[in-house]
Amino acid sequence: MAQWLNQYASEHDLLSIDSPTTKANLQNSFSGLEKADDGDCEWMLLGTEPYCKRTLATAPEWKDLLRLQDCIFCAAPNAGPLCFIPGHGWGSVDEQSLLLKRNIYLFTCSGKLLTVNSLQAERFVSSKQSFVTTKSLREAGFLQDESMLLIFEDGTLARVLQDSPVVYIIGTISDVLEQEGGSLVHSAIITNGDCFIVETTRKNFYLVQDILRGKFLIQRFAIDENRAKTNIPTTCYQVLTFNPASATGGSSPNHDIQILVGYEDGAVILSNLYDYLLLHQLEGRYFVRFSVSRDGRWIAGIESTKHSLWIFSVDMNRAVLSDWLPSRSFLHSIGMEELVSVDCKDLQIYWCDSDAVAWYSLSYSFLLLVDMQGNCAYLSSQTCLLYSECDGLRWIEQEGVYCMYKASKPLYDLQNLGNTEDITLLYSCFENFEGRTRDSDEKRIQFYQLVHLLFSKSFSLLQIVETILDHMVVEEWNVTRQKKLLKLASFCIAYQGSYQHHSKLTQLADQLSVVCRTLRLLNCVRRQCDLPITFAQSREMSGDKLVDRISRYGYHEKALSIAIYLGIDPSIPLIRWAKQEMLQCLPKEAAMNTEIQDRELMESNVMEKIVRRLEYFMEEYQMAAPPFTDIALIAWKLDLPNLAIWLTQKEQRMYKKVPLLLMQNKEQDALKAAAEDGDPELLQGVFIRLRQRHTPAEMFEFFRSNSDQLKDAIRLYAAFLRRHAILEEWNSFMLSFGLRPCFAMLPQAHLSLQRTAQRKKTLEWLSVQMNRSAKRSPWLAWSLKNESKMLDLAGELEQTWKLEESSLKISSISHFLVSVAEQSVHISPSVRRDCLYRLKHQFKIPERRFIYNCLQGMANIGDFEGMLILGSERHPPQTGWMPFIEICLRYGRLSEANQFIKLIKEPQERALALAKAGYGKEAAELAMKWKNQRLLQQIYELIPQSSA
Repeated sequence: MAQWLNQYASEHDLLSIDSPTTKANLQNSFSGLEKADDGDCEWMLLGTEPYCKRTLATAPEWKDLLRLQDCIFCAAPNAGPLCFIPGHGWGSVDEQSLLLKRNIYLFTCSGKLLTVNSLQAERFVSSKQSFVTTKSLREAGFLQDESMLLIFEDGTLARVLQDSPVVYIIGTISDVLEQEGGSLVHSAIITNGDCFIVETTRKNFYLVQDILRGKFLIQRFAIDENRAKTNIPTTCYQVLTFNPASATGGSSPNHDIQILVGYEDGAVILSNLYDYLLLHQLEGRYFVRFSVSRDGRWIAGIESTKHSLWIFSVDMNRAVLSDWLPSRSFLHSIGMEELVSVDCKDLQIYWCDSDAVAWYSLSYSFLLLVDMQGNCAYLSSQTCLLYSECDGLRWIEQEGVYCMYKASKPLYDLQNLGNTEDITLLYSCFENFEGRTRDSDEKRIQFYQLVHLLFSKSFSLLQIVETILDHMVVEEWNVTRQKKLLKLASFCIAYQGSYQHHSKLTQLADQLSVVCRTLRLLNCVRRQCDLPITFAQSREMSGDKLVDRISRYGYHEKALSIAIYLGIDPSIPLIRWAKQEMLQCLPKEAAMNTEIQDRELMESNVMEKIVRRLEYFMEEYQMAAPPFTDIALIAWKLDLPNLAIWLTQKEQRMYKKVPLLLMQNKEQDALKAAAEDGDPELLQGVFIRLRQRHTPAEMFEFFRSNSDQLKDAIRLYAAFLRRHAILEEWNSFMLSFGLRPCFAMLPQAHLSLQRTAQRKKTLEWLSVQMNRSAKRSPWLAWSLKNESKMLDLAGELEQTWKLEESSLKISSISHFLVSVAEQSVHISPSVRRDCLYRLKHQFKIPERRFIYNCLQGMANIGDFEGMLILGSERHPPQTGWMPFIEICLRYGRLSEANQFIKLIKEPQERALALAKAGYGKEAAELAMKWKNQRLLQQIYELIPQSSA
């Protein structure tokens, strides 16, 4: 581990971890691994808790393109780019289209401008008339699938997909607005899930669910009818708790969602879909703004009279901070004396994690950070856009992008490295992470074993600290989870040292160590590489995903070193790097028709650069097998043949080299390489390709001229001809090389071929389709390998044929059909469908048996999506969709069964399908809707009474 840290430090111009000046390096460190410059990181104490203000970008390139005062700020839920939507207005509208004259600016989390998309609304035609709106935009935000939702004043809903300049009108909630007597949308809150909360001008609140499914389930929140009758206006509202519906099939359950609503009489109401509750009553004043912490434990509010800050627990029975305003002495210390008597009416509050609140004045551009004890720190006096993240606070100014987050106390204490003794520092770190546990004597013994292990294997203070940090998760995580994971890793390492032969505990220790290292690396690169992380992502993050995401952002060498450190395949960052280099060196489309000499020179420069870097990577990182074939395939597709040929020659693995040689039309070199490898299946694939492109005479001549090198290939080719009953050519080939043919087999084999000529047309047609697919496939080896299996299946079927068609065994045909469905998964769906139906008509297979055989073959290999080639929504199969649902349920694939249930249009059949899938309630409701008592009885027989 120390060796990797020193390598990382040398690559980024950092001091070595073993150098005497390590203390200075760790003073601005986030995890003991990543060093930030003094200008990029500023440490501060808010009360007794350490916080870090980090500069992500300065003087960004977009500072002259727009004004922050005209922007809306929202963020994608799954680490996507941040989004600015300038303005609220829409441009001119005619009867055919809807045009947004403003643009959407997409940024990375460090402020780098990615794209500027102008949005053109797609024409929306309903059954009655074209849809046109002139209302203003009320809210914009991201949904669960990272598409953007736009909500308009008249209740129109629109979506903008990723990398798409088109606005799709997906529906409207105008029915609800009309029921209220023609009200409009006043505001909305998008929950980053599959729903949003809307407030109408009549002060009613609605939950709109299932947006992505297109159902638009709308439910009204419970309100205080007495306040509604007396027309007491609402002043603010905010989402308190939100648990999205599960992604399983069936109808969506009611969301466990609650909202806080403030009224002008000082009341704060907690409302859900069924009931409401009075949480707090503020005498003589009321709240004008709410903000809820990310963990849902604390509520911050701004009251109306003095515009002071209040912080409550979630039940609002206890105020941990009340009537807070910046003190005169604090304003004097930061040079803001003029704000002492100013009434800040337009205040905004945002949570920084769940420990502090950002207090921002729009009028005076004054930003403070306040904790729950009333301690405050000055952050900025510029115009800002703020956004709360799971790990802190991010804000954008016209000149830069910044983030503020709470640092862990042990890492902050490591700035005092060298001022304490070894044992004091060790116990200090473990005390903050609950290293000394009093739960049981066994755990206490384990802790002391860990202490003994650390001291017995370490020789200096730096090595002890490195051991602690090496098994510590990222500081952006929830502190409780951080403590638990650290204790588990510590106990398992202690067991590993005490019980070397306990394989299960050793394996558990290794797994936890890999998790800790992956998370630590993620913390190291997350800000530099624009990789924000949420709790949901951190649970699913693996080493492969981490390397893939870092290489996508262009940090290829860093991704390569991390991949090697974690012990995973380093080919992904190398392939992405090589493709990027080739694309950058290629001429633009306007200059593609350059002279041959110029293009050869350009290709030579690209080849020299890639070769030099690959050799450096092989020597520096000790790579045994670089991905030459993958890079060569990319070079061939980009019309760089010389580079592709050179990379193919460097490849030592024949099973990867042979398909590339065939793709480059070098059949003779491919045959020599396959013969050198000696793999029969690889040689058989080359034989098939040679027979497609060369005559038998040319092949004989090639074998004769290279007979010394191709002895095994000659023997295998003779066996290939004989197995596929190409007997005349086999006879000539055997005579040409002085081998002994079997003349007695020729008449009998010829008669057998005559008898089966008619039926073999189907197999020949199938082989032609397979060959065409193999030519188009980039992975030629896989196609040829499956083609040989298909021919073997055809040979087995020929052996069962007899003279009379009536004597053909049904079981043989069924077995062959199932095998074809399994082996033809790599060809295109249309060709695959033609192959299967050609066999059906040739052998006169009944429709129901044909469907079941095809479904069985696809289910055996788990290709449930491929079942759709047997029918579509417009043209369902003659058997209906019930066999598809039954076989999906038989293999336990409930989600695929739900997809086929949605394709059933007949209500009675759909009800039976729902009952078989276990959705008894939905099936019974559908049966009762059609008032079919017999169908209801069948449903009760299919499912238990309890689930019904």
